Amino acid sequence: MTDPTSTARPAAHASLRLAVLDLDGTLNTIHSPYSFVHQALGVEEQADRVYARYRRGEITYLQWGQEEVRLWRDVPVEQLQSILRGIPYRPGAVSFLHRLRAAGVTVALVSAGFDLHVMHHAAELGADVAFYNRLGLTNGRLTGEFFGGVDAQNKGRLVRQLQDQFSVSRAETLAAGDTPADIPMFGEAAVSIAVDPVEPEVAQQADMVLPDADWSNAEAMIQELRPGWLPDVTRPR
Repeated sequence: MTDPTSTARPAAHASLRLAVLDLDGTLNTIHSPYSFVHQALGVEEQADRVYARYRRGEITYLQWGQEEVRLWRDVPVEQLQSILRGIPYRPGAVSFLHRLRAAGVTVALVSAGFDLHVMHHAAELGADVAFYNRLGLTNGRLTGEFFGGVDAQNKGRLVRQLQDQFSVSRAETLAAGDTPADIPMFGEAAVSIAVDPVEPEVAQQADMVLPDADWSNAEAMIQELRPGWLPDVTRPR
């Protein structure tokens, strides 16, 4: 674990100490866990109507989440976990994050997904920290309540919060994502990675784009872009 009391080194001698990554579409192969669950539960049409209202500006982001999750009311937690369990990762994603952690890099997930989904992935990926939205649960069932934590506007602020928490500078930070909501994270990082970007602007704002969304290429591409920035693997975690 990175010592949160340590002092960040000068930029000239900086190496990677904090990796902040979006989850869906970036580390796994789905772009929205909400849509994935809607499809599995057969409530896509209702969810599409909610989304259309959000796009027209009739409801806020938080209201959108609340109305979408309300469609899952009374679904057993076990059923939701079963739906989410089979989501595959991008090629090389698990190995790359394990390599970072083995080198002492703090790994954080910043996702607009929900707790049951993000926490499952965080455990498998060995993430040190995760930010996400929360679902209401009572007696093993969803209540249909939605509590915001990450939205389309606050990801950059959350990166700065992590940098303060772990005494890490921008020069020691990597960020990765796939949507315009991830662009503010790019601005807080020395190296930013667009993974299968959903909009051209995401690729334009990133330092590099992973070809075929294959994380197996990431280490070599980072080394070429910033030689010596990736720390060596020196100890198990």
